[in-house]
Amino acid sequence: MSYDCVIGTRNRLNALRMSVPLILKQDTLPGRLIIADASDDHEPVRNEVHEISKQLHFNNTIVIRSDAPNVARQRNIGLQFVDAPVVMFPDDDSMWYQGFASNVLSIYKSDVRRQVGGVSGVGVRTPPPELEQPTYKKSGFVTAKSALQPYRNHIENRFFPHPFGLIAAATWTDDIDVVDGVISRRIPHIRGFRMSFRTDAIREVGFDEILGYGVGYAYHEDLDVSLRLERLGYALVSAERAKVCHYAFPGPRAMGYNYGFSTIANCVYVCRKTIGRDTKIYPFLERYLKYKLSLYASRVYSHHGREVLQGAFVAWRNRSRLLDADEGGVRDAYKALCDQYIKR
Repeated sequence: MSYDCVIGTRNRLNALRMSVPLILKQDTLPGRLIIADASDDHEPVRNEVHEISKQLHFNNTIVIRSDAPNVARQRNIGLQFVDAPVVMFPDDDSMWYQGFASNVLSIYKSDVRRQVGGVSGVGVRTPPPELEQPTYKKSGFVTAKSALQPYRNHIENRFFPHPFGLIAAATWTDDIDVVDGVISRRIPHIRGFRMSFRTDAIREVGFDEILGYGVGYAYHEDLDVSLRLERLGYALVSAERAKVCHYAFPGPRAMGYNYGFSTIANCVYVCRKTIGRDTKIYPFLERYLKYKLSLYASRVYSHHGREVLQGAFVAWRNRSRLLDADEGGVRDAYKALCDQYIKR
C-alpha cells in the first residue's frame, strides 16, 4: 500500500519549512509530494521546497502554481497528479509524528472489503519531538482555544450538536469489520489538517471549489467532502496511533467580516446540499447557528470581533435564500449571496 501527499498552501513558507521535513522523514515515505501553491511570490516556495527535498534525498516532489487562492481548488489541482491508491492531505502547518503515515496506511491495508473511504489521524496539542526549533510561534488565542476545546466539545455535543454530525450518523448503516492489531474508531467526519482518502473515492466526489469562491478560504470543505463520501456508503475512521499536531500558523485566514460570513454561509450551504429538506435536522441547524452567533457576540470587545459578528449575522439573516433553494439551484444561490455581500 502506497500513498501520495498533497498540500495546498499560500504565503506560509515558514510552515512548510517545518512540516515538509517531518513528512519526508516518515518510516513510510510518500510516492509523490505534491505542493499546490497560491503564494503571492511563488518562486521562493518552489525553490525552497525542492531544496528541502534534495537535502533529504527525496526526488519525487512536484510544486505547482495554483491559478487561484482557494484551498479546495488547490487540493483538486494536486489530486490530478496523484498516482497512489491513497492520498493524504495535510495542511501546510500539520506536524506529523513519526509513524503517522504507516499507522494511517495500516487501516487501508486491513480494510479488505473496502468499506473505509477516509482515515483521519489523531490531533494532539504538543508538536513532535523532532520539531526542535519552530520557525514561528502559535498565537496565544489559538493555544488557549486548543486547551479549552475538550470542554467546549462536551457542551456543544450535549446542548448544541453540530448538524454535520447528525447528518453523518444518519448514513451509518453498516458496521465496520474489526481487524486484529489495528486500533481505529469510527468518526462522523475528518478535519482538514489530518485528512487521508482512498484516491478513487475522493476523485469520485472532489472538493467543492464554490466554498472558496467568496474569500479563497474554503471553510468546511473538509466536512463537506466527508459527508458526501458517507452518502456514497463509505465509512470514515480514525487511526488512533497516528498523531499529528496542528501547529496553527499565526494570522487571520480572512478579513473579519468575510470570515464570519463564510462560517455561517458555508455551514448552511453544506447542510442544504447534503441533507436536502430533512425537517428533523433543520431545527438543530438553527440552534447551532444561533449558538455560533452568541460565541461571536462574546468577542465584540475588539474591532476584529465586531467585524466577524457583522459578517456572520448578515449570512444568518439571509440563510433562507440557501435553505429555500431547490437541489439544483443551491450552488447558484450561494454564489449570488457571496457576490452581494462579500467584501472584495
